[in-house]
Amino acid sequence: MDIQLRKCEAKDIPLLVELFRSTVWTINAQDYTQEQLEAWAPDSIDWSASSWQSLLSTNSYVATHADKIVGFANMTNQGYIDFFYVDHRSIRKGVGHALYTALENVASEKGLTKLTTESSITARPFFEKQGFTVIKKREVKRKQIFIERLVMEKALG
Repeated sequence: MDIQLRKCEAKDIPLLVELFRSTVWTINAQDYTQEQLEAWAPDSIDWSASSWQSLLSTNSYVATHADKIVGFANMTNQGYIDFFYVDHRSIRKGVGHALYTALENVASEKGLTKLTTESSITARPFFEKQGFTVIKKREVKRKQIFIERLVMEKALG
């Protein structure tokens, strides 16, 4: 699969929200209940919210194939990987690896000594393959529903 990476642009955000919802409802459905999925990725998402707009001010990349967005990821300047989603039709085709490599390269350029993330249960194997380890389990509350997350970290250098 020929994957191109570019910086996230404002025009991308509605499409990224759509990709996020689609991924959560298809891929993460194997590890979470319908109630959890509805709380995590509801039908209506305000893409103008600060969490989505943060993609424009952090180290955010969009992966494309044949001019179609197939994934996106971002990382703060402190090395926290927040958003990391790959279109369900593009899983295991190198998209996640390309996005992760871009983030790790930025982290190295910034002289960071570690990367952290709060992974879903579903994404745990991907992050472990990149060298991350689980530090602790955590539950986040979305719309009165608890969703299990895994705090993970990877030492760099």
